[in-house]
Amino acid sequence: MASAYASVRMLDVHSRDGLGRRALWPSPRGPLPLPNVLFYRDERLEAPTEAEALLGSDVPEGPLPAFRPGASPFFPTDVDGEALTWTFRYPESLRELNGDRVSVPPTEGPVWTLANALELLRHPSLFVTASLELRRKAGFRGVTYLPGLATPANLSLLTYVGADLLDSLRVVFDSRRGRFYRGASAEDGVEEPPGTCGCDPCQRGEEGWLLGHNLSELHRSLVQSRRAIDAGRLRELVERQAVADAWSVAVLRHLDRSQGEALEPHVPLGGTPLRAYAPSSFTRPAVERFRQRFRTRYRPPTGVSVLLLLPCSARKPYSTSQSHRRFRRAVRAAGKAGAVHEVMITSPLGIVPRELEVFPPAQHYDIPVTGHWSSEEIEAVVGGIERLRERMPYGSVVVHTGEGWLAEAVPDATVTVRGRPTSDASLRGLTKALREATEGVAAPSRADRLRANLEALARFQFGDAGERVMEGTDVRGRFPNFRIVRKDHQMAMLVGSRGMLSLTLEGGEALAAAASYTVEIEDFEVQGNLFAVGVVGADPAIRIGDDVAVVHDGEVRAVGVARMTPG
Repeated sequence: MASAYASVRMLDVHSRDGLGRRALWPSPRGPLPLPNVLFYRDERLEAPTEAEALLGSDVPEGPLPAFRPGASPFFPTDVDGEALTWTFRYPESLRELNGDRVSVPPTEGPVWTLANALELLRHPSLFVTASLELRRKAGFRGVTYLPGLATPANLSLLTYVGADLLDSLRVVFDSRRGRFYRGASAEDGVEEPPGTCGCDPCQRGEEGWLLGHNLSELHRSLVQSRRAIDAGRLRELVERQAVADAWSVAVLRHLDRSQGEALEPHVPLGGTPLRAYAPSSFTRPAVERFRQRFRTRYRPPTGVSVLLLLPCSARKPYSTSQSHRRFRRAVRAAGKAGAVHEVMITSPLGIVPRELEVFPPAQHYDIPVTGHWSSEEIEAVVGGIERLRERMPYGSVVVHTGEGWLAEAVPDATVTVRGRPTSDASLRGLTKALREATEGVAAPSRADRLRANLEALARFQFGDAGERVMEGTDVRGRFPNFRIVRKDHQMAMLVGSRGMLSLTLEGGEALAAAASYTVEIEDFEVQGNLFAVGVVGADPAIRIGDDVAVVHDGEVRAVGVARMTPG
């Protein structure tokens, strides 16, 4: 029978990373928050007091939403109340009988269930493919259910790949085997409640304390994941917890390396700072998007002839740090700063040109500084430098970092560091090397170089359409806030705290003329927020956080910031 639940009504676009989201699901017994855990209950097993929804074939009436198994090939009966469709397929071990590798069955109503989800514990790669396909088929208004998988160790990861509903079945099974969960870690063979745990089941120490403890841990993980989604830090939580669970590590690797392109459109631009504390941070979709845009969109500013490689800084943007202020004074002292292209080497982004230092996530990221670079980090830096030199035939290269491997990677460069990059001797050497490198070179004026920098940023943000926005403009203001003006009409403004160009209607018209970063609407005047119901199409390049032009039949009706992903 059809579910008594309606389609999902979103609270707001709270998701800040991956497919995790906060939503309300209307029901006859009140709205059910998503994501959520369906706690199993039967005549022998009570659900914990924290439960917000129940699961079972014989759940009594009560104030909580109760989900019951619906019709299936094995139980072809109707059920009163909210029913879940149980779909059975051949197991993955008999994949030749399936017809395809991914079992994502259609369902009636808004619930989409991943068939044979439990068996995918043996196949992390297939789990990634199946869960993303499930989310794609369900759409934004459908509810996804991953049965039999959730534990306190992986619940955040399951929400990250798009699960709206999970259940307590695996925790019940693990508890009967003697597995004890404490956050993301697990220990087998625990027979006595630990004295350090303050939960009620452990403190009471009664029969069934282990199950009660583990169910409390599962609910605690749910609350933690919800808070992480609200704060835009779900990915950080996933990375922090995954290291304690081998299956989660495998899933995260497959997710980033084989399905990163599918996940990236759902990762917002900007938002919260990026904390790159784990090796998996190197393959985050937000990081890969920055490197991908550098490979496909970025062009160095016109007029530069000397490539200067500098270290990054703990403070962001780099220009506001004490070390980079000293570097910039040394550059200006050489006499032709407009001809010098300053580029920072850093992990996990690879290289960051000075004109992109405010663009997210370059403006807000944090990494542990150890002085040791992995082969993957070195490859990203060296590859970025090679692509940079392919696009701009610099007359000379100056390396002002203490990284010996960088000097080896760029053998034709002049190395200027003596001890520390900020030492007086190193800075004098930098000025001397730049003075020699720019001798006889025509350098652009400060105004021309500033405009070239903003044009490079606009292209990084909007692709080719960025050149339309910048065409025939002047740049006014001081770092990090600049106004882009065409014949006394402001086209856009770079707000340093945001790191991206914010458009005016005139700037939106430039995007519309390029048929890029536009949202097509029905024929009405836009007042306040624009909701999806009035949208008939959108540029697939748009990401959450992008500035867009709202158009109808070629006429720009408004400009704004995208809060949803197209499709």
